Amino acid sequence: MADYGIQVENSSGEIQIDSTYKNYALKQTGSTGVAYGQNVIDITDVSSAPIFAAKANSSYYHCLYGLAESGSNYTDAYVDAEGSFTLAWKTFVPGNVQTLPTYGLIIRNSSNEIVFSSADTWLKLKGVYSRSVALNATSDVTVNDAANNYFYLSDYSWNLWSESAGPPLFHFMYEARGIKYINATTVRIGTFQFGDGIIPAEITGGAWYNDCTLIEFGV
Repeated sequence: MADYGIQVENSSGEIQIDSTYKNYALKQTGSTGVAYGQNVIDITDVSSAPIFAAKANSSYYHCLYGLAESGSNYTDAYVDAEGSFTLAWKTFVPGNVQTLPTYGLIIRNSSNEIVFSSADTWLKLKGVYSRSVALNATSDVTVNDAANNYFYLSDYSWNLWSESAGPPLFHFMYEARGIKYINATTVRIGTFQFGDGIIPAEITGGAWYNDCTLIEFGV
């Protein structure tokens, strides 16, 4: 940080608030029904790329595929899902969201941009877990609170393969890496199917990266 302003650290000496960098504030909370395949979740339009985090589901894997843009705004989140369930999610954006308070704490950086306001609900980082998970392998991650916290998995990986469905047809399948709730302190990272069909030719493809990172956010 700069040699002026404020700096707040946690018990581990990690900087939580300073007068240089913008924190991420809660923009939107949602609960959306998703189904097998790729789902489009409408989010409040924002000009800065939001963090989209969701709860892990106990029955099916899911993952964030990406964000949709329209003009200068981010408008939707794309979510791949293994099956039908209700996905609880939140978005966070840099800077303040709520109207500035008439009392409390407001922090600005040297450019007069607001980096913290006590009126907002700020993103709480609860854990960062790096793993190497190969295609069709799984990795169980011990987390702080799988039931109540929200998660983001990076990097997105996918696979496409096919098998004979009887000449001359082939059954193709799309797979991705996602997360699933196992118990109150465990989230599983693994491969799941989110699309399939019949075509008259054999195909393969994809972009799979073994290294991935699971990030846990508090409510």
